[in-house]
Amino acid sequence: LIFWISFTLISYVMLGCLSIMLRAQWAEHEALAFPLLRLPLDMTEDLDRDDKYAFLGRFFRNPLMWIGFAIAVVIQGQRGLSLYYPDIVPNFPLDINMGPLLSEPPWNQIGWLPVNVYFIVIGITYLLTSEVSFSLWFFLWFFNLQLIGAYYLGFTPHALPGSGVLPEKTFMGFQQAGAYFAYVAIVLWTARAHFKHVIRRAFKREAPGPQEANEAMSYPAAFWGFVITFALMVLMCCMAGVRVDVAIAMWVMYLIFAIGLTRVAVEGGMLALQHHALPLGIISKLINTGPSTWLTYESGVVPAAMFQSGFVFHMRCFIMPAYLYSLKLAHDRKIATRKLCALVAVVIVISTIISWLTTVKIGYDSGALQFGHRWWAQDGPKSPIHFVETVFTKASNDPISTNWLWLGVGMVLTYGMMVARSRLLWFPFHPMGYLMGLTYPTKTFWTSIFIGWLCKVVITRYGGMDSYRKAIPLFLGLALGDVAMMLLWIAIDAWQGRSGHLLLPG
Repeated sequence: LIFWISFTLISYVMLGCLSIMLRAQWAEHEALAFPLLRLPLDMTEDLDRDDKYAFLGRFFRNPLMWIGFAIAVVIQGQRGLSLYYPDIVPNFPLDINMGPLLSEPPWNQIGWLPVNVYFIVIGITYLLTSEVSFSLWFFLWFFNLQLIGAYYLGFTPHALPGSGVLPEKTFMGFQQAGAYFAYVAIVLWTARAHFKHVIRRAFKREAPGPQEANEAMSYPAAFWGFVITFALMVLMCCMAGVRVDVAIAMWVMYLIFAIGLTRVAVEGGMLALQHHALPLGIISKLINTGPSTWLTYESGVVPAAMFQSGFVFHMRCFIMPAYLYSLKLAHDRKIATRKLCALVAVVIVISTIISWLTTVKIGYDSGALQFGHRWWAQDGPKSPIHFVETVFTKASNDPISTNWLWLGVGMVLTYGMMVARSRLLWFPFHPMGYLMGLTYPTKTFWTSIFIGWLCKVVITRYGGMDSYRKAIPLFLGLALGDVAMMLLWIAIDAWQGRSGHLLLPG
């Protein structure tokens, strides 16, 4: 426990240092949207007025906001009451089970495809640019059409090593990996001038700029903190028995996914983030198609699989997007960032230690099989050994050249979209949708994203930008009402001792 808690805290420090180096580039130089901040910023916009109604800002005096708020509160209130009193209060369904409707070929190739309505997702999606919101649901169907096409062409449904939660085929997984490589490379290339300044500052080749005084730590401290913590993570992997080149490859891939997913969060407002890929599996299948000669027992594949499954595979709750949003909010509201970061650090240490020890205690007191979430308690912990078994015993039906081909397709399509976006004002696609098209969050949120996108398109088309701006409080009210009901039902469920009441995907 001491080892794993220490490793977790070191990874948090590494991502914090990286976030400090990226903040100015993304928040100021590129002026990204940070859509999840719109609600708290509007709620606190003019609370420092000197009149007697200062506690009630402009946001709370808008009737459209209260209409949206009421819609979410009434529906979620009825759904919660129906859960407690099913014989008295009817349910208000917000989901459709598509399984029986997609049971025949070729539609059964799509696999699990939920249709869910989440008010908070609709509200946030309305704030996004049209190409971002359109792409976040379009590319799900882009991949679904590939599945149907693969069925007619006779492709077998094998997936990347250790994958198998979703029905993607190998060529789709390598497309996604190529998309991440290209997208993150373009993002870093765009920031090359800023990173050059950071590196020169780290080696004392430049004087600090005026904005650096407002950062949570100086650029030299952030740079060397990042380098040292990355080296410590590699060293701790080697202490656990992982060969150094395998450890470096795994954590470089981790950073690629972290930067890509964080960019999706700060520009696309996704509430959950996942890439659904095992980087060591990708690399092994780019080197050879049979049982791996790069990942061997001597290379430490077993401990590497444990690190990979715990930190790199399921990144739905990794902390880097929270860092960027917190730093952005602190700068916009003139909060002392260094004091804020000291407070955040204390809270992270306390909550990490308590959560780890509490989870272990509950597991010993009640048994791990009693944890409510099946994947987290039962299926997820099996993924390391499944990965090892796949790497050593299963050969791919695709030659190496095919894997490289699809990796290249993903890179070319991503680069092409970025070039087209920079030259064609009408171009409707954003590569963020391509990055997220295979993932669980996109599958669960796609319907709500579609509704939010459609609302924006219709209002803008027939009412113009002025009508779009006037309707923003309505959609922010939807999001606020949904959050309010989540907090209410969490409190009631805790009081009543009820579990399994989900207001967002499990």
